[in-house]
Amino acid sequence: MSHRCQFSRVMIVIGLTSLVMFGCSRSPAPLDAPAATQTPTEPAGVLLPAEEETSRCAGLAGNLEVQILVGPSEAVGMEPLALGIVPFTVVAQEGVYSIEGGGPISFEEQVYEEDWGTYTVNFDGESQISGSCEPLADGEVLKLIFIMTGEQLVVVDSEGFYGEYPWSGTQEIQANFPIEEGVSHSGEGWTLILHLAP
Repeated sequence: MSHRCQFSRVMIVIGLTSLVMFGCSRSPAPLDAPAATQTPTEPAGVLLPAEEETSRCAGLAGNLEVQILVGPSEAVGMEPLALGIVPFTVVAQEGVYSIEGGGPISFEEQVYEEDWGTYTVNFDGESQISGSCEPLADGEVLKLIFIMTGEQLVVVDSEGFYGEYPWSGTQEIQANFPIEEGVSHSGEGWTLILHLAP
């Protein structure tokens, strides 16, 4: 074999050895990193609850105008009224709208004079409002319980006659009001008128 052929073989072996050594010494090419995915802020398939519709009962306030006939006035043809403006508020607690309120029913002494003599009326009362504000198909309704405790004294002084007629007791009135300004309910000897706070 000639020196030329041996030289060619040596060069081939050296080239292959260098190639193998070079390939082993190189770091493997990095794999392409997977594309970053954006983290969703809300779980898939979950809907946020819609805001609950605000009830007209929430934060409602106002007063009852109270007119109570002080009797037995009809016996002498007179109709003196004890009047009161009784405030109330609606308080929400655990989904229930409760009504709270109360106040005095005032009536200053009045003396009625007739040909036959005088008729004097005294009355003093306190009231309490309770109940609930409830949603119905056609709107919210105030279901009120109005309780009045009072004392009255009627004095009749006529020619040859003098009489005192005291009374004390409690009267309870239940009435339902739509939430509308000026709505009223009446019964025997009483009237309640609803006024809403602005």
